[in-house]
Parts: sequence; C-alpha cells; structure tokens
Amino acid sequence: MTQSALRSSVDGSSSSSSSSKASTAIPLEVAVFSASAALRAQALGAARVELNAPNSYALGGTTPPLSELSLLRDESSSPSSSSTLKIPVRIMIRPRGPPPSSSSSSSSSSPAAAQDFVYTADEFQRMKTSIRRFKASGLLVASAHTPPPPPPSSPHSGDGFVFGILRAAAGPGGNDDVVGIDEHRCRELVALASPYPCVFHRAFDQIASRENAQLLADLGFAGVLTSGGLGNCVDNKASVGRLLEATTSSSSSSSGLEVIVGGGLRRDNIQVMAEQVRMSSLSTCGSGRAALHTAALNSSSRHHEEIDEDELSAMVAQLR
Repeated sequence: MTQSALRSSVDGSSSSSSSSKASTAIPLEVAVFSASAALRAQALGAARVELNAPNSYALGGTTPPLSELSLLRDESSSPSSSSTLKIPVRIMIRPRGPPPSSSSSSSSSSPAAAQDFVYTADEFQRMKTSIRRFKASGLLVASAHTPPPPPPSSPHSGDGFVFGILRAAAGPGGNDDVVGIDEHRCRELVALASPYPCVFHRAFDQIASRENAQLLADLGFAGVLTSGGLGNCVDNKASVGRLLEATTSSSSSSSGLEVIVGGGLRRDNIQVMAEQVRMSSLSTCGSGRAALHTAALNSSSRHHEEIDEDELSAMVAQLR
C-alpha cells in the first residue's frame, strides 16, 4: 500500500489523538464576489476563496475583472497588515451565465449560445484572453501563502483557475444535447493556465460520473467542484460518496483529483456532508483531497453578495 500524502496525514502510528482529530478537519472554500468579501472570508476561517465578478451571483458566478484582483492585492500589500490575504484565491473563468430559457428557440444559428457551459468560438477566445491577462498581471501566487504548507502535490495550495466547458452535438431535428466534457478546449485551457492549478466547476453536475472524473484527471485538472449531480449536494449524498471513494482510491486513475463538494451548503446541513467526506476520504489511502464549498451569503436584498458572518463562522466551526 503506497504512502500517499493523505495516508501520512492520518497514519495513527505517528500521530497523537489530537493530531488525528486535526487530520480530519475539512477545508472550506468560499465563493466571493469582491475583494473585501475575500478578506472577510479569510478572517472567518475560510481555507480558500473563489473570486467571481461583482453582481454575478445570480448567474452562478462569472469572470471577475482584473481590477478586482488588483484591489485585493493592493489591500493586502503589507505583510504585517491584518488585511493581508494569506489563503489561495481561485479565479472563475466563465464568460457568461446560463442563457435565458427562451434563447433555445431563437439560436439556431449558434447552438452553443443556447447551452450553459457550451461556448461559442468567441466566448472561448475570451476565456483564453482572461487567463492570459491574469497570468501576465503577476498577481497570482503559484504556491501556498501560509506555513505550514500542504504537501507539494496538494491542490489546496496556490492560486488557480476555475472553469468548465461542455460540448454539444446536433441531433435529429436540429436539437442540441450536452453530451460530455469538451476535452480539446479544456486541455488547451489547462495547458494555458500552467503552472496554476485548474478546477472543473459545476458544469460537471450535468455529466457527473466516475468515468468523467477520471477524464478530468487525465486532462490535467487538479479538482472538480460538484454537487454530485443536478440539484444540491445533500440530495446527491450517495453520488458524492461514490465520487469521493473513486478519487481517494490509490487504484483509481482519478486518484489525486480534489473533490470540492458544494451546492446548497449551509450551517444546518454542512455536518451531513462533512461526515460523508470524512468517511469516504479516510477509508482509503489514495492521494485525493476533499473540500467543501459555500457562498454563505447574506439573505438581505440590500446586501445580497455580502458574507453572512454568523452563517460562515458556524460552518467553519463544524468542520474543525
């Protein structure tokens, strides 16, 4: 049985009971929609943030402007400052949200425009341009910000990108159905993003399976953000469990792929998914990692993209 990073972190022969308990702590990634929200999430215990464009929550998150990341770095320019960002940031690369439901009947000239996560040639070029600009900015860090760092191969360390592209095929009558991962385009973006890790986001929910998780690993993705299928992750608990077992098994070709479980997570249900993650991840000795993902937003219409501090604090506390 190989000694993977995960095995070494839970090996009872070299750990005290307190460190064994710590080894089961689950990182919480928080989706944020501003630099200030990223810093607040860190202060409340987030392990990592996913940066999206302001006012894009209703769309499921879209590519943030470079100026937003610049602002985040400007605010954390002083190492001694309490607002110094010490956790990794993942940049959403998504040129648009889902198309209006009515578009499917009026987009025969551009089938991709009628599908979420299925992009036109122009939209794909915009995704590449965004990645190039973020890389060229010098604002991304390719390794963990804070000691002690995770193992070198850990997908938890370092800044990176989040995206996903599906492909569609024309069927009888001109209907276009999503049929799977767009391997060519995804491979191209992963290569373009290097050395920064890439996570395939919730486009995976439409085609969630062990086989597709293995495909993502083969394409070079470091992780996948998923609810285990359409709907929320609690309803898809069994599917999430199977995916976690596949990616944490040392005999699986998708071993090493981080599974980031999200979709409807709040403080009243996060413990259910935390136990599922612990049970699946610690039952094998593969090199996969697992994390949980939430937006934990304030429900107030006036502050709809601000973090609900009580909510996030309660969630973090349950994962320790």
